[in-house]
Amino acid sequence: MSNTNSFEGLLDTDRPQDEVEDKSGVLQFRCLPKQLEYMSEVDKKVSVAYIGGIGAGKTFVLSLQLLRELAVPNSRLALVAPSYRMLEDVTARTFFELCPKSWIKAYKKSDKIIQLVNGSEALLRSADTPGPLAGLNLDGFAGDEVGLWDEDVWKMLWGRVRRPGGRHKRFVVGNAAGLDHWTATTFLYGPEKYPNLFKLVVASSKENTFLDTAYTAGLGIAYGENTNYYRQYVLGQFVSTEGAYWITFKPYDWKPDGSGGHVIQMADVDRILPPEKGRRFGRVIDFGFEHPFVHLWYVTDGKTIVFYDEHVANRTTIREHVETIRRKSVEHTEKWRFHYTGWAWTDHDAQVRAEIENCKDTSGTDIGFGCSIANKSDVMRGIIFVQSLFDTNRIYITDRCATTIKMIPGYRSKPKGKEAPIKEKDDQCDCIRMACVMEIEGIEDVIRLGKGPEDIFDDLARLVAGAGTNPTAYHKRKLGIS
Repeated sequence: MSNTNSFEGLLDTDRPQDEVEDKSGVLQFRCLPKQLEYMSEVDKKVSVAYIGGIGAGKTFVLSLQLLRELAVPNSRLALVAPSYRMLEDVTARTFFELCPKSWIKAYKKSDKIIQLVNGSEALLRSADTPGPLAGLNLDGFAGDEVGLWDEDVWKMLWGRVRRPGGRHKRFVVGNAAGLDHWTATTFLYGPEKYPNLFKLVVASSKENTFLDTAYTAGLGIAYGENTNYYRQYVLGQFVSTEGAYWITFKPYDWKPDGSGGHVIQMADVDRILPPEKGRRFGRVIDFGFEHPFVHLWYVTDGKTIVFYDEHVANRTTIREHVETIRRKSVEHTEKWRFHYTGWAWTDHDAQVRAEIENCKDTSGTDIGFGCSIANKSDVMRGIIFVQSLFDTNRIYITDRCATTIKMIPGYRSKPKGKEAPIKEKDDQCDCIRMACVMEIEGIEDVIRLGKGPEDIFDDLARLVAGAGTNPTAYHKRKLGIS
């Protein structure tokens, strides 16, 4: 194993003890039940993720499944890791250890291609940037540690699986990421919406019976069994981002019986807020240029609010924003009979408000609209209020608000107990907070008794639990929390 950069030394190593080649030439490996389940699901679904704890056999089963795919003659798949360093040290090394020497025809070091005797090829690639993946033409791909991938890499690879006649499998493994990561959206919530497309298999470190029990017990001592770190890296669970505020937001589909999440279709808006309930329409804007300019449309009856569309863009002129907002508002009226309001709640920037109100199109026609400053003075009180609305299912978001849905789980506090949200990817959440504070009854009933910066988390935890008759913070009357 002297040449770890080219893997050539691995081609002459002894086969691992877990592999047996019988007289018929069939390879046999000892596998865990969850590993067998994973490989079985890859045969049934288009894309399957094996998400597990440390030592759950993730890279091992990824390599086995890749061998299964490459056993189909003349197949071409990519083996992808977050970086070439990880590819060399772990991912490709594991593959070479499991692949029989007799299967390998050649390893082209400069092209990073493994050629097998049956005509199949494995392309070794890095997920550090999507650009170099653009020209691939694949039958499938095997992805290691997808929790460290950017979503753009995933999208790029997905579109490269297009060779005629292939199995077209996209199978990945990794540790669980945060609930705001694309892997959670795809594999935690995706199977419910697209059951024939996605599947998630979760395996904890403790399920690997080949590991020393003292090792897995030591993980609990080292990480603390009640911590998010333990749940994420031992149990294989997707967890809330550290310091996340709106922890009861459920980014999956709503169901009429109340068992689903907070995401709805446009056709569901009238079911949640029927026209006869005296509902009103509104809009809210968070200004930005380098940071996104965000505009959300909503409808509310004063107790429940539905955000039904979004406009998100940066480095764009005010006129371009206003023209897009106007065009989408007309679409809402024509398709769904949603009313177009002539003003919007906004933040305090006087210059941008003036530009919007006095905006004209290229012909000189007035296309601007009014801007009213939303109350943003007590940010933390507003955050608690919105959490109470999520907790009592008084906020819904349509699937047209894709970036908003993605941003909510990552809306969190600054580190070290500072009582303010991180000013990064928070624009949609600021809009939600402004609209709820200005439109929904009961903000005056949100009471903060906590004194220190860390008390916001006590407030939220007790609110979600519906704690006692005197929680640190909760919405007392109008949302029915007792």
